[in-house]
Amino acid sequence: MAGYLPPLLALAVAVAGGAVAGGAYAFVPGFLKARTGAHEVITTLMLNGIAPNLAFLIVAATGLPGRRPAVPPVPTLVDLPMVRVDYGLVVALAMAAVVSWLLFRTSLGFELRATGWSRTAARAAGIRPGRTTMLAMALSGGLVGMGSALFGLGPAWGVSGSPANDMGYLAIGLALLGGRRPSGVVLAALLYGALTNGAESMVVVTGTPLALLTVIAALAIMFVAAPDLTRSIWRLGPTPSAATPGAATGAHTGAATGADMPASPVAATPGAATRSADRDSP
Repeated sequence: MAGYLPPLLALAVAVAGGAVAGGAYAFVPGFLKARTGAHEVITTLMLNGIAPNLAFLIVAATGLPGRRPAVPPVPTLVDLPMVRVDYGLVVALAMAAVVSWLLFRTSLGFELRATGWSRTAARAAGIRPGRTTMLAMALSGGLVGMGSALFGLGPAWGVSGSPANDMGYLAIGLALLGGRRPSGVVLAALLYGALTNGAESMVVVTGTPLALLTVIAALAIMFVAAPDLTRSIWRLGPTPSAATPGAATGAHTGAATGADMPASPVAATPGAATRSADRDSP
């Protein structure tokens, strides 16, 4: 393909192919959820283990790890001794903005959030939960496929080595840490990436045991994810929302009217799309 197309166009076609493949793959658990009621978290986590391992088996069988693919790599944005960032980050930030607009500024986004919040309520509002579920899963898988293509074609050439077995679990954790909203997921991913990369750098530079750094990073994320625990340890006052009378009633009313309904395809794993809840929708 790269021999017949300009380099940038060949790269765009490869990334688009990854998005299409990811969407088609995620459609399977969406169909199972809509037609049989199979739990999407379980099915997608199992499929997360099948897809990368199958891809690596194919790559290993064809001998591709020994040579680079014909498609040109994603251009590098930052190339430092311990940090390497390519334009995949720019694409990820742009897609987070697109998903945020889709969820909170369009009627389709309302259908996605309504179905994720309550299939019964969505059906009563004239929404087809089964169709919306399959669409949400396909959109989510498309984003995952796009990210995987950018990773595989990045400067590190991610198709070599062996697949990471914690990608799906990390995505769910980061989605919950980010409050299940696109901007929150971006911040949570940057925090986790900084902690992970910093820990690996400290192992190389200072010889600090990686196990110790992993514990410290995990504790840091735990305290970020549990603000009430942090406030109680430091004896801080309650949050303004918790201290305001009627805040709970207002939150309940907002949920009932659909202002706080979930589902974010950017949650990194396909299964998070129909179960996620956005706590800060406009």
